[in-house]
Amino acid sequence: GLSSDQYVDQRCDIHRSTEAASKYLKKLYDIYGDWALVLAAYNAGPGRVNSVIKKAFSNNYWAIEKYLPQQTRDYIPKFIATAYAMQYFPEYGIIADNPDLDLQLTKEMKVFKDISFEEVGLITGLSLEQVQILNPQYVKNFIPASSDGNFITLPKRIINAFNHFLS
Repeated sequence: GLSSDQYVDQRCDIHRSTEAASKYLKKLYDIYGDWALVLAAYNAGPGRVNSVIKKAFSNNYWAIEKYLPQQTRDYIPKFIATAYAMQYFPEYGIIADNPDLDLQLTKEMKVFKDISFEEVGLITGLSLEQVQILNPQYVKNFIPASSDGNFITLPKRIINAFNHFLS
């Protein structure tokens, strides 16, 4: 349900793509009831997983794994390893590298008129790179005008001032 055009690619919108992925994963879990199969279907597609389940006469991921594409066979163990590393990183001496607070403490607001990232930077004092990192869904460093509005993500500390400027 995410759209993409010459100006906006909602698949790169952190909030909307996360929400869409969560809904899709829930839908897949309702179908398969097994997280390994859900991840396989997320990666290879449910049609492929369904045909492999029929071919292997099993709905156990580890029993059907050999019939799946190599990319999917690699995806599941990598996902499990990543989840493990995210949970237990302190036990292995890994130190988290947290981004600046401006990239962590953010807020969204709707803008209705077109505005370039350069203008956003001039108004807020943010660098072009910061605006780009916070708004990867905008393909051309530009937010197009929209009667429905387009969301911009900015650090919380400046969102009210930016909103006041646009009013």
